[in-house]
Amino acid sequence: MITSIKQWFTPPVFEDDEEKTLRASLLNAGAITAILFSSLVIFGILIGGKTPKSTLLIDVFALTISLLLHQWLRRGKIEFAGIWLMTLGFILITGAIASLGTIRTPTTTNYLLLVVMSGVLFDLRGILTSTIASSMAVLGLILAENAGILPQPDYAVTVTQWITYTGAFGITGGLFFFTFQSMRKTITRAEREITERKRVEVELRKLTQAVEQSPASIAITDLKANIEYVNPRFTQVTGYGFDEVIGKKPSILKTDLTPAETYSQLWETITAGNEWRGEFVNRKKNGSLYYESAIISPITDLNGVFTHYLAVKEDITERKRAEEALQKANEQLQAHLTEIENLHTELREQALRDPLTGLYNRRYLSETIKREIIRAKREKNHLSVIMSDIDHFKIINDTYGHQVGDQFLLKIANLMKKHARGSDIVCRYGGEEFLLVLPATTVKSAAKRAEEIRQKCKKIIIQHEGKDVSITLSFGVACYPTHGQAVDEIITKADKAMYQSKHSGRNKVTTYLKPSNKSDSIALPPLTKLKTR
Repeated sequence: MITSIKQWFTPPVFEDDEEKTLRASLLNAGAITAILFSSLVIFGILIGGKTPKSTLLIDVFALTISLLLHQWLRRGKIEFAGIWLMTLGFILITGAIASLGTIRTPTTTNYLLLVVMSGVLFDLRGILTSTIASSMAVLGLILAENAGILPQPDYAVTVTQWITYTGAFGITGGLFFFTFQSMRKTITRAEREITERKRVEVELRKLTQAVEQSPASIAITDLKANIEYVNPRFTQVTGYGFDEVIGKKPSILKTDLTPAETYSQLWETITAGNEWRGEFVNRKKNGSLYYESAIISPITDLNGVFTHYLAVKEDITERKRAEEALQKANEQLQAHLTEIENLHTELREQALRDPLTGLYNRRYLSETIKREIIRAKREKNHLSVIMSDIDHFKIINDTYGHQVGDQFLLKIANLMKKHARGSDIVCRYGGEEFLLVLPATTVKSAAKRAEEIRQKCKKIIIQHEGKDVSITLSFGVACYPTHGQAVDEIITKADKAMYQSKHSGRNKVTTYLKPSNKSDSIALPPLTKLKTR
């Protein structure tokens, strides 16, 4: 109930139109005052008893029109309600004076209220119009009174006259108070707006200086990419003057070195309302190329509608050139490092391999066999070593020359590699000595492998001056952990077993046994001299 009453008395508000809101407030106050004043006068007439009935009808009509005015205001018909309120006021005041029979009635003072309200509502034209209308109405009433047309006045003090005077006083004071308050609010608002405008102007001046003096190129375009503003840095970087680019598109800087996908991604991003970051390869007015790093984003108004695009760009040519130079230097350095690494690998291979046969040498063997022994200990497994030596190799070199001896070394090396697994280690241990390391292999399996190699060795024949030359091999086998725990111990015992093969007639495979026992040799026909065919 209370909320409904407050809403009925509250004037309508029109956003973004203060003048219309001010007039609506004044008309609302006038309409409500007219409603209250008419209601009081009607009440005074009814209890006074001496006021003509025609006055009652006029006041009832005034109350009805005032209620209608209040509704028109609610619908936003400000101009229409203002004209009707002024017209109704003149009719009511003039009718009330005529019904009372004299212009000396207090109702005559209400013309002043109409002049004041007309001035507030319609400015100078309202004051002039209402003043002329009031003057003509008063003149007509004076002439009518002098001609005896008006009824005989009754100067008795009645409730109606008292209420009329009281209402006139209150309304006049209320109108002046309302006008004063409105003026004070307007002045205060104007002062705030001036202060805010000055503050905005200072901020705008600072922003303008920041943009004008910015070390980055700044460009603003409309939604069709037509340039509307560029700062001095833009003209300095591109070589184009301000007037040369206004109305043009940024594509005047475009080159084929920027991928088409970059521009597609750019437009897709900013038209979706997002910020885009990327790089361009552009061309200056003088034709030279330069690199730019850009941040492009849409500008919106207070309602969030896109109005422009803002581009903030930085010339990164020097940085790009430095990066390219650094990248080139890194590539050259990487090439040198690769070359050094390859050379190091090659030198290491040369250091670890026998130059004639390509097999690993004793240095490589010493590095790897220790790891194999450790792994065999960890996995609780066997590790066998086969030591072999070419029988009568010195005689071959002395008789047929070192070239024939080297050929035999190469063929023996190939034979060893063919009988080695991927995990085995084949090594040229000395001049005519070869050594095989067999991980996860028992001494029995190692002896069998050695026998296979010895048998294959029979097929190795080299022709020299029309003669077939062949060789034989003597083998010694030792095993971890059967024959020892240390690397040197295992190799030494394999070597002893090999010399046992040689002492017992050569071309044999001998497994190391303790000195108290005889060496376990595989019996083969003795070959004590060099065979030639």
